[in-house]
Formats: sequence, C-alpha cells, structure tokens
Amino acid sequence: MRTSLPSSRRIPGGPHQVRAPVRCVLTRCRLRHAWDIIFVYRDFRQVFRQLKSTGIPGFLGAVFLIENLHTVYFLSFWDSLLTIARFGSAVPAHVEAVRQIFRRAARTPDGQPEVWSTQWELHTVSNNLNWQGMDWWVVLATAEARSIDEADTRSPSGEDRPWIRSP
Repeated sequence: MRTSLPSSRRIPGGPHQVRAPVRCVLTRCRLRHAWDIIFVYRDFRQVFRQLKSTGIPGFLGAVFLIENLHTVYFLSFWDSLLTIARFGSAVPAHVEAVRQIFRRAARTPDGQPEVWSTQWELHTVSNNLNWQGMDWWVVLATAEARSIDEADTRSPSGEDRPWIRSP
C-alpha cells in the first residue's frame, strides 16, 4: 500500500481510543420551506464567525450538513462541557440564530417545532481521520493537553460541570 505520509506520520489501521475529552453536538432541524436553507446557512456562518472572533479556547470545529431540501444538521466538536457553556453565553449571534431556527422549523401535528439536539463524547476514531482544513490528530492532542491543564476546573468526581451545584 502506498502512502504520501512520512513514516513518522503513518497511523496503524483499526480504531484508536481518544484520550482527549472531545464532546460532539448534533442538532437537527426540519424546515418549513426549502429556501430557508439559505437563511439558516447564513446564520450558521455568522455564529461561526462570531465564535472564532471571541477566541473561546476549546472550540474544535463545526460543519453544516444538508439531508434534503427541508432538513439540516449542525455538527460541532468541543473539548469540554464548560466550553459549550461558555459558547452559549459569549456568542450573541447564537441566541438570535436559535430564535430564527425555531421560527423557520416545520411543526409536528401537535404544533411542536421539529428541532432536536444530542451530545456525546468521542471514544474512538478510525486511522483515516481525514478532514480538509483540519488535522484531527493535532486537534485531539491539543484537546488532551488542555484537559490536563484545566483539571482544576473539574468537580472532585472528575465531571466537567463546576457550574452545577448540589442543593
């Protein structure tokens, strides 16, 4: 098998455990009208630009995905739950984008907007972790180093939730 990578950069085949606490957030929205994709994408770009300008450390990347003419997804990667919380309060464009997406969302038969999100932690990755414009091996190493540096922000149980207090 030929590869253009130098031997020092070659990664063995198979799954690789992720030692960095990478959080993934996936949000899905079904839109009322196909043309809303243009406005939703514009809002995504605005949020992304504002996020990058705030300099919040720990944001690893995001993409806008289209399933069909009425359904879009936002996929983002973060190095901690704390970083996600900081994003929510430091990026006003996000609040406005959320308001707009709920206005543009299709409705279920009982009138609820078709918008949902899920979060999970990345545990393993394949050896061919290729993403144009992002070196994921560097991103993961940086996230791991940050998690070690910010260990004092965790609760005694090791959770990344210092903003949640027991009653």
